[in-house]
Amino acid sequence: MNKTFIAYILPIITLFGLVLYAFLNPSITGFATGDPSPKDTVNATINIFTSQGIVLPADAIVTVYLDEISASMGVDRFIRQSGGQYEYKQGKLPEINYVGPGYTGDYNYFLKLSDFGLGEVLPRDTHNLKIVVSYNSKVISESSSQVKKT
Repeated sequence: MNKTFIAYILPIITLFGLVLYAFLNPSITGFATGDPSPKDTVNATINIFTSQGIVLPADAIVTVYLDEISASMGVDRFIRQSGGQYEYKQGKLPEINYVGPGYTGDYNYFLKLSDFGLGEVLPRDTHNLKIVVSYNSKVISESSSQVKKT
């Protein structure tokens, strides 16, 4: 084999290998992307409550929708994270034919929107906020409101 041929082919194969590796493993390229859109913050308080005589299943889910994004949290976590007083016992929730353990009593529980990892929004004057409490795909409670950015 010609020595000049080897002198040219080795760098070409090496360069080809590096380019191929860069396309198969893009983390080494050092490219970064960012969201150039300016963001605003919405501060809101999410409130759920319990009532004497009925139970709210601990396995129920609180889902918060802020414009096009949403986040969920279990009722058990919501109540415990809020730090409020609570009663946990057997009972019924007739609206969804639930019988079993859950939270009851006349209590209100509050968490911030940021506790759900929500709050950053694209700049607008008002934003749609919707809170849904559900259990096994059955809606227990739903509320909607328009909130302004802060």
